Amino acid sequence: MRNNKNLFFILICVTVMFPSALYCDSLQVSDSCKISLLTCTPGNELYSCFGHSGIRIKDSYNNVDLVFNYGTFDFNKPYFYVNFCRGILIYSLGVDYFEDFKHVYIYEERGISEQQLNLTTTEKQKITDYLINNASPENRDYRYDFLLDNCATRIRDVFQIALGEKLSFQLSDWDTTKTFRNLIDEYSLEKRWENFGMNLLIGLPVDKATTPMEQMFLPDYLSKGFENAFVTRDGVKEQLVSGTKILLNRPYQAKANDFKTPEIILSVIAFIALILSIIELKSNVNFKSIDFIILFATGFMGLLFLSLWFLTQHWTTAANLNLLWALPTNLYLAFSNLKKHHSSLFKKVIFYSLIIEILFLMGHAMLPQPFQLGMVLINAIIISRLAPMYIRSNKLNYN
Repeated sequence: MRNNKNLFFILICVTVMFPSALYCDSLQVSDSCKISLLTCTPGNELYSCFGHSGIRIKDSYNNVDLVFNYGTFDFNKPYFYVNFCRGILIYSLGVDYFEDFKHVYIYEERGISEQQLNLTTTEKQKITDYLINNASPENRDYRYDFLLDNCATRIRDVFQIALGEKLSFQLSDWDTTKTFRNLIDEYSLEKRWENFGMNLLIGLPVDKATTPMEQMFLPDYLSKGFENAFVTRDGVKEQLVSGTKILLNRPYQAKANDFKTPEIILSVIAFIALILSIIELKSNVNFKSIDFIILFATGFMGLLFLSLWFLTQHWTTAANLNLLWALPTNLYLAFSNLKKHHSSLFKKVIFYSLIIEILFLMGHAMLPQPFQLGMVLINAIIISRLAPMYIRSNKLNYN
């Protein structure tokens, strides 16, 4: 039974993950046509934790009930994974039957709310024409950017283009001190490891204050923006949203945190590393294998941060100050420490690495990029292993 349910879900997902074949050259809407904004609640999986948005066009006279969805992609395209790593993400505008779209969220136990939009028939036709043209095979693809150009911001732009100066947003009371990182944390903080991983990879560019329009990259904020939007016709200002209803009542319930959070796990590792360092300093024991694991892992992370900064088009991963503790030179130390004989360069690298790590530990709170406790704990682990390594190096002769 479970396998049948999974198969059913996979078949439904084809309409969500891939650009849909539902496409027509034109649609003459009737006076009964209704256009609405769909906002889907977050899910427990990482890909769904920020929610989703779609535009629904329902016209009973023409027997049409479609969802235009800017969140589709085709991972069978040539070099998809290579382009994904490089930051060249190609998404598409897909068109799905509303019932198919809805079934996905029933299966995932996620909610859907609908904001009915106050539009004239002429405005509905203009929006419909724009979407149909945008969904054509030659126009549907776009360069996806999670923060600046995604399934929510595209919908915002559709209505700004179609309605022009008639559309206005009343956003003066929005909190413009929030950064992109703050907004990401709002939706992912309960997923401790995923949130920790994201904060490891993103750098200074996401720490600038955002405007209300930028905040609409999140579906909930887009919905809030529409709730505070107005359409002016012949000098008369009316609210864009005429009514809101819940189509699927599935309030988001985050999974409870357990004890296996990054902070707890890394605290245990930091304590063990400190004990081993004390033992090492008081005896003639040398835990080279442990040093190798720690230095190789953190050095590799530093190399990854550098690669994401300089070798990809991910603007969010540029200027990542986690490089101040994840030193790529740790890779050199990891392998050199395994040798029986060391060069004078080895001692110098240990010394300067230790200085940088200590300076970061003392001053990380003053840096413009925020750091989670887990990152500071890794920094402390590195220091606890570099310190005895440096002390031991002073007792040896170098070439």
